[in-house]
Amino acid sequence: MIGLGIDTGGTCTDAVIYDSDTEQVLSTGKTLTTKRHLEDGIANAIRMLDPDILPQVRFVSLSTTLATNACVENRGGRAKLLLIGADRKVLQKVYREYGFDSLDDVLVIDGVPEGGYSDAAPPDWDDLAAIMDAFARADAIGVVQLYPQKNGGAYEKTARELLLEHYDVPVICGSELFSDRNIIRRGAGTYLNARLIPVIHDFIGAVKHVLADFSLDVPIYVVRSDGSLMKESFALEHPVETLLCGPAASALGGIHMAGDDDALIIDIGGTTTDVAIIRDGMAVTVDDGIRINGWKTFVKGMFIDTFGLGGDSAVRYDGQKLSLSPTRQIPIAMVCAEYPQVADKLRNRANWVSWFDRYPYEGYVLLHDPEEKRRSASTSDNKSDSDQASGLHFNEWQRTLIDGLRKGPMMIDEIAEIEGRYQLAQRLATLEQNETILRFGLTPTDMMHLRGDYDAYDTESARIAAGMLSQIIQIPVEELPNRIYDAFVKKLVCNIERILIDRRFPEWQDEMPASISAFLEKMYEDDPSGMSGMHFTSNLPIIGVGGPSHIFMEQAAAALHTHAILPRYAPVANALGTLAGKIVVKESADIIASPFGDPPGYRVFLGEDMRDVETFSEAASLLTDYLYQAAEEKARERGARGKITISHKLEKKENLVMSSMMLHGGTVTVTAQGNII
Repeated sequence: MIGLGIDTGGTCTDAVIYDSDTEQVLSTGKTLTTKRHLEDGIANAIRMLDPDILPQVRFVSLSTTLATNACVENRGGRAKLLLIGADRKVLQKVYREYGFDSLDDVLVIDGVPEGGYSDAAPPDWDDLAAIMDAFARADAIGVVQLYPQKNGGAYEKTARELLLEHYDVPVICGSELFSDRNIIRRGAGTYLNARLIPVIHDFIGAVKHVLADFSLDVPIYVVRSDGSLMKESFALEHPVETLLCGPAASALGGIHMAGDDDALIIDIGGTTTDVAIIRDGMAVTVDDGIRINGWKTFVKGMFIDTFGLGGDSAVRYDGQKLSLSPTRQIPIAMVCAEYPQVADKLRNRANWVSWFDRYPYEGYVLLHDPEEKRRSASTSDNKSDSDQASGLHFNEWQRTLIDGLRKGPMMIDEIAEIEGRYQLAQRLATLEQNETILRFGLTPTDMMHLRGDYDAYDTESARIAAGMLSQIIQIPVEELPNRIYDAFVKKLVCNIERILIDRRFPEWQDEMPASISAFLEKMYEDDPSGMSGMHFTSNLPIIGVGGPSHIFMEQAAAALHTHAILPRYAPVANALGTLAGKIVVKESADIIASPFGDPPGYRVFLGEDMRDVETFSEAASLLTDYLYQAAEEKARERGARGKITISHKLEKKENLVMSSMMLHGGTVTVTAQGNII
């Protein structure tokens, strides 16, 4: 069976044609991601594939870092979250621990289902009607109730129906995403899901348009966070399940290529670096849900640690000390290749660097024109969408800047002339966060051009910008590439060390002591006194995947006193990994000891039904049968075809009481697996 794998990252888009019967890569393509028009980058990658083989493709599988990068960079659509039954005082106290910056987008009404741990109190739906206008400007809405397992998420479903009577936007129930108990953590994941819906809609829509142009009418699947697959329609409503799916795909590709049972897989991209751990030939998974950029979710997936470091990381300085920011920007070499007028502006500014021009070679491009969004929204039946996209929410300064950027990129000094430098960074940050504009400047990719490691764009412009930086920090321009490479490897190595320490000392996983982080950085540097030689040792080899991995991986491996593996198809490992997955569904539910039930014994919740039975074995049988059906239905919903293999596991919860084991309940977990073709 021949499949087409496509991975769209923050910087590059990869494509692979793979024959699963012969386990051979038949053709590959790699090109730039075109964020302003995703179709262009996807089409360019497919055009690089063998045109004689392309018509033989029978399915397409996708992965992307777009959702992951949106989280890392705190971007996404406008979302609202309705919590039903959450404790307002607890929410006010802990919301930041789960990733929320504020509670501006979170609304709460009361409601407790029967069978919970407090008296039942159905929601007063007039409470929702009273706050209905608060959802007016949302691109998507999430609804999460207390104890959804007690009534099959009935309150969420009613709220969704009421919201859909007023707004034509996706409304997603948290119980359809997560079954875990913590309402605030489920709320964080559901809110994040709502924010990511526009991101994944744009991506899958772009893919479908391109496939149609190539006359490919085949099923489309998307990699989930755990490396399994889901069909496109499911992914469109559950984009949070694509978090870290790009790294998950690269891990699958790395496992496929490496032939090593124990290793670290390091995927260096343009925006982020992702680290996965392989033990006994299997990827290590997370026990309690993915955490990313402060967000705590119940998304089950591979253990992937993502940090802001890539070929397009922004070069920053403090005195003569160079560092790399987690913020992505367009490399100077790339922007000048696309816009020759920027190269002219650089040459004109090369000799008048002044003390207040901290990064005089930087500037901005218009990434998404709000006027185009307005025209698109004007065809919408939802007036609030049209009003929001009309540009009324931009102030006069912002509209003036956008008008200027429509004519082409602007340097930072040109932008400052609009209204001066006072609070310029803060004013620009708002437009950056909603992806209206994107910064360009010096990056490791520019240094690759100067070193000759990569030369796809305008090397001379990168050299001019490097010369400007050289004047500012008084370091010879020829030393800059090595200094920035060293900063890249140092940040890479220190993060790998942090990950390995986290795995050894779980108590530090939420926040490693600052003193340990500082020690790792100091340990990386040589002792100027020559009296000590401390180093960190990894027992695992590192498998480098991603475009620039060959540049940095061997130096990083040497610093960790291990060795590097660079597979042949490392640059397109993500796209290859998309073709290695299956449909996998896991469903779990509890058997609860119920001495006051009717009859006394054990209680199980079967969707919206609550059942009390006398014996544990009867409860286990009822729950297993229910979960078998639920898991198979979800596997079909995600795109499984043909025969589905189902297995289950029963865990008893027992305590030692008076020298005897007392059974308090248990958990049934059912796993369904199926193929996509």
